[in-house]
Amino acid sequence: MSAAKNTRLNTLIDRGVCQILYTYDMGDNWEHIVTLEALEDSEAGTKYPRYVEGEHRAPPEDCGGTPGFEVFLDAVTDPSHSEHEDVT
Repeated sequence: MSAAKNTRLNTLIDRGVCQILYTYDMGDNWEHIVTLEALEDSEAGTKYPRYVEGEHRAPPEDCGGTPGFEVFLDAVTDPSHSEHEDVT
């Protein structure tokens, strides 16, 4: 953990690392695999870093990790779910 705080991305790239595991919110343990797919020249006027693509929007804060997010998705899409009014 402490080494990760001091490691720069260009150091990882120089070592051939193209995938890292990133944990967001240690309490809920959201784990993301970040994959470097290409290195390109920067574009003038573009702010970096930037989001390129992903499969879903971010879960709400403190929803209880993956199990809580699954309940949230069920509740938000089902008006008859017992928690639907709480999450919409």
